[in-house]
Amino acid sequence: KRHRTRLNSKLRARLQAAWPLCAHALDRHRVNWEYSNIYLLSVLSKFLLAPLLPRSDLNADARAQWRHWLYHTARFGLIEYNSPTYLPVCIFALERLWAFGPRDLRIQFERALDYLYFEFAARYHAPSGYLAGAKSRAYALDLKSGHGYSALVAHRQWNLPCQPDSSFMVNWLLAGYVASPRIRAIALHKPFPIEVKSDLANFGISRTDYLAANYTLGSQTGNHAHPQEIPLFITLRGNKKNHCVFIKPSFPTAARFASQQNQ
Repeated sequence: KRHRTRLNSKLRARLQAAWPLCAHALDRHRVNWEYSNIYLLSVLSKFLLAPLLPRSDLNADARAQWRHWLYHTARFGLIEYNSPTYLPVCIFALERLWAFGPRDLRIQFERALDYLYFEFAARYHAPSGYLAGAKSRAYALDLKSGHGYSALVAHRQWNLPCQPDSSFMVNWLLAGYVASPRIRAIALHKPFPIEVKSDLANFGISRTDYLAANYTLGSQTGNHAHPQEIPLFITLRGNKKNHCVFIKPSFPTAARFASQQNQ
């Protein structure tokens, strides 16, 4: 709607022909609610496409998906917990839903954002620049201080250092959601030391994350969350550079043990 006058008639026709194909792809690419990042991106995409395809059932389908995710997340918790990759992607999707989704659902989107930002802020370790604690899923880039999507979230909300690593980060430039002062205080001014505990009882996973002024130690016990999980994660605040040590139970082909630690 913002830039339709900049599109020539040929390009508009091609885009209009693509919308039904996009809707078909969304319908075929269905995932369980536990994969919150893909699930919420699907909800967002359907809500955005619905006005372009008024005869479709996209709006009703998106609302049903949203209710499904909201109910199960409220009952069982966030399954993609504390992921420096996918927690920010969920936040991105929810911010877009808050900005461009149905107005009658905006308060629900806002409350879900408050919950996810609380999860992020509770374990964000400002002295080292890391999202501390055991993680359901993570990648190598996320485990470098000041890099990855978690650093982008902290940069956008609290103006903390961030090294741009992906063109996807540009998507966040249009975001207008501002986390509450309460969330900011939890992220930047939490008292140290502090211990954060969380259980996913139905999945048999318990986490304990300890944050001190100059280091953090996060661990989990019980079942495995995902092949990309980080059940043990340590961060260290350095004089010139911050570091982390982590262990993966299912080793990637790139490395068996990995640490971003320089003497």
